[in-house]
Amino acid sequence: MDTHYSQQEIDAFVRDAIGRVATGPEYSKDLSFDEARRLMQHILEDVTDPVQAGIYLIALRMKRETEDENGGSLQAVLDATDRVTAEVDRVVDIAEPYDGYLRGAPVMAFLPVAGCGWGWKAVLPCWLPVGYLLAVMDWTKWDLNLESHNAKY
Repeated sequence: MDTHYSQQEIDAFVRDAIGRVATGPEYSKDLSFDEARRLMQHILEDVTDPVQAGIYLIALRMKRETEDENGGSLQAVLDATDRVTAEVDRVVDIAEPYDGYLRGAPVMAFLPVAGCGWGWKAVLPCWLPVGYLLAVMDWTKWDLNLESHNAKY
């Protein structure tokens, strides 16, 4: 992202966006794709006040995000993400939503272990108090390679 914005410009932009989305479900105004993208980029670059970022995200959710707001936020996340392509023949993605509710069967935690007979490899995310840990397991060799990603959560 262009970092040609001064801190005062960023603060004013964030205040304006909060003022537009945090006025209740009937009176809130929608952000454009570019505005949502810019605001999420500022949040991800950690140049906004964390309290204001939280207020914005909660207000946006309470307002009900538009397609442009979701798309702009997602684009900012994609722009800030290092993507890796796995060189595998098949991929099975089994995941729970990160909304606090468990919907899957308890057996899902053991499914990668059961797949070792088929030569599966698994990527299992987990949240720890010290940050985000990504465990990459090669079940065919029964070894465990842990790579710590220093995310702030």
